[in-house]
Amino acid sequence: MPHVRLALACLMVLSLVYCNSEAGSPRPSPTEPDHLAFTVQPGLTATGQAITPAVEVSAEDAGDHVVSSFDQDITVSLASGPSGAVLGGTTTVRAVGGVATFSDLEVSPAGASYTLTAAASSLTDAVTTPFEVATPGVAATIEAVAGAAQAQTFVGQPVSTTPSAKVSDRFGTGIAGVDVTFEIAGGGGSVTEANQTTDPGGIATVGEWVMGTTPGTNWLRAVAPGLQGSPAAFLANAVAGPAALLVPVAGDGQTVQSGTLVPKNPSVRVTDVYSNGVSGITVTFDVTAGGGSITGASQVTDFRGDASLLSWTLGPTPGTNTVTATSTGLTGSPIAFNATATPFVAAIRVEVRNNYFISMQNGSGGNVGFFGSVAVDTVPVGGTVSWEWIGQGHNVTSLPSPTFPSTLSYSAPHTYGPVTFSARGRYNYRCTVHSSVSPYFGLIGMRGTIVVR
Repeated sequence: MPHVRLALACLMVLSLVYCNSEAGSPRPSPTEPDHLAFTVQPGLTATGQAITPAVEVSAEDAGDHVVSSFDQDITVSLASGPSGAVLGGTTTVRAVGGVATFSDLEVSPAGASYTLTAAASSLTDAVTTPFEVATPGVAATIEAVAGAAQAQTFVGQPVSTTPSAKVSDRFGTGIAGVDVTFEIAGGGGSVTEANQTTDPGGIATVGEWVMGTTPGTNWLRAVAPGLQGSPAAFLANAVAGPAALLVPVAGDGQTVQSGTLVPKNPSVRVTDVYSNGVSGITVTFDVTAGGGSITGASQVTDFRGDASLLSWTLGPTPGTNTVTATSTGLTGSPIAFNATATPFVAAIRVEVRNNYFISMQNGSGGNVGFFGSVAVDTVPVGGTVSWEWIGQGHNVTSLPSPTFPSTLSYSAPHTYGPVTFSARGRYNYRCTVHSSVSPYFGLIGMRGTIVVR
């Protein structure tokens, strides 16, 4: 009997503990629906066909969670659309698991910015994002489908991929029988068979697109009035054609003292048949008369198609000197550059003009510009140089190694010299007021050189 009493007492204690636990932790109440939401929105839709995928509307709580216990009717209706818009199909559906699926909704006529509203008793309504309704089989868009971005093509030549455009309805199906016109929009090229009609796949292809004769971007467009995407654009990069011609640029017909440098080095240009410069072509210069010498005999054309000798010193005897420029296989090659060597002059005159020196013997130094150009004169050992001021506020300052006496700054009229040069060498000078030393380009501005041989 004592054992029975003990067991009963334990059962009573356990019962009290369980009851007290239940009383201290009340069960939560079910979540309440607060509003509706379109969880599957309508997209691009064909007239007379069910919206796909099917529209879905959910009942959600304040935290935007679907309330699966909601099983009431939900009704959808048109919120906006064009005049005469009609919503067909089953518009009221009972929710299952908190979600109503509208599997046969249809909207007409064709138009943009349709919206739907969903409503249910005691819940906040929901509105869709705008969607479009379109009629299948009606031309709506045009786009470039071939040759829209071409690789480099030589000027005056047709592109490698003939441009074509596709006309489609709003569902991407090609539409036949639509007129498309191809037009040059930039670059100066040309087309053949510009007026086209789309084939059964909706494709229109121009006959041929030929680049303009100047390097740069060429543009073509395919025009179909009233269609989205019109005009469709095509572009191609035209580059200079193959090297064809060698033409002179500068350096012919100069007259300087025998044994001295010409002020303008002979230069040529390599071009295609349309006179566009061609880079990367080798040009060889040779002395063919007069016995002078050159430096930089083999040159490669730059981005302009130009190649220039580095220097040309005439022979020691007065008379005609000739240098030829040759580039194998080009029309116009070789080109002859002639210079007349005059007797050596022992007394030289240099004019000091505003911001530059200029040789009165050969005209060198006359390029003012930002960098200026060097007035270069050559005299024999024992020859003289005189400087005559034409401009205002300039000086002649000798640079070291070797050097000659410098001057103060003067204004015209003033003459310095004659200065006698008794030792061979290259004597450089400048006006300190109108020249400077650049960390990238060295001495620039008003400067000159006396070469003593």
